[in-house]
Amino acid sequence: MIMKYTKKPKQQQTHGDLANSLIEIAVEYISNNKSTEFALRELASNLGVSHAAAYRHFKNKNALLEAIALRGYQKMNTFFLERLKISKDPLGDMGRAYIQFALSHPGYYRVMFAVDFGKELNTDLHTACQGSFHALLDIMGKKNKINACKSIYAWSVVHGLVMLILDGQINAALEEFSLELDDLENQIIKITRNILKTK
Repeated sequence: MIMKYTKKPKQQQTHGDLANSLIEIAVEYISNNKSTEFALRELASNLGVSHAAAYRHFKNKNALLEAIALRGYQKMNTFFLERLKISKDPLGDMGRAYIQFALSHPGYYRVMFAVDFGKELNTDLHTACQGSFHALLDIMGKKNKINACKSIYAWSVVHGLVMLILDGQINAALEEFSLELDDLENQIIKITRNILKTK
């Protein structure tokens, strides 16, 4: 397997920040390769440490991916809160914030939504996942079945758009119709708002 990175490998990593370094280099790899197919020992080698040192921080690759997902959700939830504090258009601004976060952090995003951690999520990751959904549900109003369905619909729309962009599936359409990303975001949010009949 060829590991693609934008930064030069570090010659030695002996300080106490190895866990963060492993997260950062894994996120970089995932962002560059659009894949989570890597080995923990290869990350360690690229950082200039033994694989045993890496396993002292993460017992296996899945543990590393869980840490990446948790950090990603925490970053995204903070991003949402900052936007919503000053928002006069909560649904629209959250939709835009979601898209902007995903496109700015593709490595984190792919782990958050493309890795199957099974039904037994650790408590912190489960809480973080639920936090992002409930932030959207709060915008819809009362927490009931109808608004839960509306939230899932809105989430599905922006998630689908994000994945199409990240995978390069709509580049030809954007070029053919001279569409800018901002125009696409605005139109999709407008259509979604009309369908949901939400201000």
